[in-house]
Amino acid sequence: MTVMLCVLAAALPSTSPAQPANVEAPAANHDVFLAPEQGWQLYVNGRFGTRVAYPVEVFSPRPPPENGDGRRFQSGDAEFEVFAWENADGDTGTSMESKLLGSEGYERVERAQASDTHLILSGIREGKAFHEHYVITGGTIQALGMEYPRERRTEYEPLYTAIDSTFLHGDEAAALLAEGRSAVPGQVMPDTSLLLPTGRHAAEPLSARSEDRPYLLRGWKMKEKRGAASKASGGNGRSKMKGLKYKERKRRGGRGK
Repeated sequence: MTVMLCVLAAALPSTSPAQPANVEAPAANHDVFLAPEQGWQLYVNGRFGTRVAYPVEVFSPRPPPENGDGRRFQSGDAEFEVFAWENADGDTGTSMESKLLGSEGYERVERAQASDTHLILSGIREGKAFHEHYVITGGTIQALGMEYPRERRTEYEPLYTAIDSTFLHGDEAAALLAEGRSAVPGQVMPDTSLLLPTGRHAAEPLSARSEDRPYLLRGWKMKEKRGAASKASGGNGRSKMKGLKYKERKRRGGRGK
């Protein structure tokens, strides 16, 4: 990976380009794509304001989900996604780490870094390398996730690092805009043509997946499990089984244990 990073650094121009025009918060549920700058395009989620830049020669956006929660981007043998959801359980990066490590999909975590507002995970899952970055603030969890063949790690890992460096939670972007500062990445991005000779594969259909929810970001499943638990308890946090036991005790004429 060190060799690849050196090659990427050598490809950078010696002077920084002019700062691109700023992008205001998009209209509700209308995603924004800024015109490519040096081959990198900025995506702004219309519902949550999440922002990330990506190389247009490597990744293409998938259709938007109906709920506007995020977006998935696909290459021939890799994909990344940006999604957001309400932090109904009041999780922190640390609490998410304790819930995820060792659970399904997180048995081979090689890096875990957590704080109150961030969780960074990377490792191997089902033969692929994965990276995940969760930002928890302002009542929402907004996250970036990427997967690619583990044998291409030396190529894709530096690219993920560059993409991740542009990732902004919607509240962070809003704060920058409120201060009159730019919420558009200003740093020079790697020359992604370095990736192309070694396999910008033709787009290959991945297994059918819903566009309405994250697939790579397995941390979202905590929300899914909470919803299932709520249904099982009748939506009020009390077990249906306990309700049945109460009815049985009442029928017998005593409360009992």
